[in-house]
Amino acid sequence: MSRYCRLILVFGFLFAGMVLLFKRCEAVVKLRRVFDDVKSRLADRDRKTGLEQRKQLYEFERKKSFWISLERQLEYSGLKKYFRGITGAKYIVVNAIVLSGSIVLGWGVGKIYIGLAVAVIWCFSMYAVLRIGRATNMQRVSEDLPKFLDFLGSYSLSAGEVTQIFSQISIYLNSPLRDAIDECVAESSVSGNSGAALLALADKIEHPQFKQLVRNIEMTSRYSADFSSLVTDSRRSLREYLAQSRERKGMLREAVISMMILLLMSIMVIMMVNMLIGGEIGEIILHTFVGRAAVIGVILIVGLFTLQALSVDR
Repeated sequence: MSRYCRLILVFGFLFAGMVLLFKRCEAVVKLRRVFDDVKSRLADRDRKTGLEQRKQLYEFERKKSFWISLERQLEYSGLKKYFRGITGAKYIVVNAIVLSGSIVLGWGVGKIYIGLAVAVIWCFSMYAVLRIGRATNMQRVSEDLPKFLDFLGSYSLSAGEVTQIFSQISIYLNSPLRDAIDECVAESSVSGNSGAALLALADKIEHPQFKQLVRNIEMTSRYSADFSSLVTDSRRSLREYLAQSRERKGMLREAVISMMILLLMSIMVIMMVNMLIGGEIGEIILHTFVGRAAVIGVILIVGLFTLQALSVDR
C-alpha cells in the first residue's frame, strides 16, 4: 500500500471518528434534554400536589386525589424521614424503572416469567414496607399519646403559645410524634401562623385520635380557652379508642388462628388423598383445569383475608 493510500485511510478513520463523536454528543444532549424535561414535570407535579395538599388543610370535606393519598402514605409510613426529598411522583418513577428493568432483564435472558416474578415480588415488598411502616408508627403514636396528654394537661395558655408548649413537650416523646411536633414548632416560628402549623401537624400523623386532638387544640387556642376540659375529654376518648382497638386485635388474632387451622386441615386432606390415589395429586393440582382453579381460589381467599386483616385496625 502506497504512502498516499495510508494517509487517505488515516484521515478517513479520523473523519469517521469525529462524526461518530459528534453523533454521540448529540445523543447525550438529547438525552439530557429529556432528563431535564422529566425532572421539570416531576417538580411541577410535586408543586401542584403540595399546594393542593396545603389547601385541603382548611377544608372539612376533602377531595380524594391519588397524588395526595400517595404523599400521605409516604408520610405516614416514615419513608419521607429516611429518604429526604422523596415525593409521590419520584416514588412512582423509581418503581416504574425497577419494574420495567426487571421485565426487560427477564425478557433478555429468555425467561420472561422470571422478570414478571421479580416485578410481583417488588410490588408486594413496596406494599409491605408502606403497611408495616404505617402500623409501626400508629403503634408508637398510641404509646406516646397518653404521655402527650399528661404533659399537655399540666400547661395552660397563660404559660405561652401553643407551639411553645409543644416544643417543651416534644423532647419527652419518640419518633414520629417528636419529629412532627418539631416541624410544627419550626413552621410556626418561621411563618408566625400557629393555626396553619397545627393543621399541618394533624395532617402528618395518621392516628385518628391525634388528628382530632390537634384540631381541637387549634380551635381552643383560637378562642383562648383552657386546655383542662379538652385534655379530660381527649383522655376519655383515647381510653375508649384503645379498648376498641384491643378488641379488634383480639378478633383478628382469633381469625388468623382459624385460618391457619383451615389451611393445615386442607394440607392434611391433600396428603391423605395423595396417599389414596398413589401420589398423583401434584399432577392433578398443577396440570388440570380444576386443580389450577382450586389453587387460584385458595390464593384469592388468602389474599382477601390478608387485605381485610391489614385494614381491621383502620
